[in-house]
Parts: sequence; structure tokens; C-alpha cells
Amino acid sequence: MAIINSNKIGRGKPRVVSSQKGQPCVVPAEIDLSRVTIGAGDILVMCPVPAGMELVDVVIDMDTVDSGAAWEFEAGFINSDQDDIVAGYELVATNTGGRGAGAVVRCDSVGGLRGGASSSERYIGIKVTGAPATQLTTGKIRMSSICVPT
Repeated sequence: MAIINSNKIGRGKPRVVSSQKGQPCVVPAEIDLSRVTIGAGDILVMCPVPAGMELVDVVIDMDTVDSGAAWEFEAGFINSDQDDIVAGYELVATNTGGRGAGAVVRCDSVGGLRGGASSSERYIGIKVTGAPATQLTTGKIRMSSICVPT
């Protein structure tokens, strides 16, 4: 298992904050497939959800990841060890988007959306449950989280 950070994690990018209660902000992230090899059990750490912000939606936009038929993933809040999705805080149930063609996947589980705001920054990520049979080395996996300050 590997932890793969998006371009928005740990690279000196400014933190996203919104000073107006209830005004949404979008936190984007992406992983360039030409720079990583994805395996089963890997965690793709994507978007931070800043302290005091409540998540209202997640959109995953990906190019073709697997030209075969093995790629599967789920998404949600990452635990503190960054090795799994927190039980009860799932955002996308097992999905095969990106297998054979690009895909747009939206939040389809309410667990993670009902967690409310936190006093500390949390991360949303993708857990690879089925490694690509033939990973493409072009394209990107993108995620946008939509948050509101509470």
C-alpha cells in the first residue's frame, strides 16, 4: 500500500478559507497519472477540508485510468494514519468510473456529508480497491470538494 498525495497536499499551496458563513468554497486537487503507479490498497490523498468547514459535495473527474477491467475505488474521509477510509464517513461507494473511459463521479453516500464541521483539518481521499489491470500513463484524476464555513 502506498500513500499518494495530490498536487494540493504539502506543496506550499495556500489553504482555502471562506470568511462568510454559508458561502461555499471549492477545494480542487489532482493526481497526474504519468507520475504514479497505482496499486490495490493505495490511498490517493486528495482534498483538505479546512477546520470549521462542512463538506456539502464531492465531484471526482477522471480520465481513463485502466484500459482493462480491474480498476475499482471508493472515496471518503481518510483516517489519521492515512491508510483507510473512516467507517461511516464514506462519500463514494465502490465505483468503476475510469475503467475503459473517463468518468465524472459524484458523492453517492451520505455518511461523510453528515459529519459536520471539525476543529481540525481533515482529508478526503480515494482508496483503490481494485488495481488497474493496465494503467494508462496519461491523464489525471481530479477531485473538487465543496465546503461551507459553519
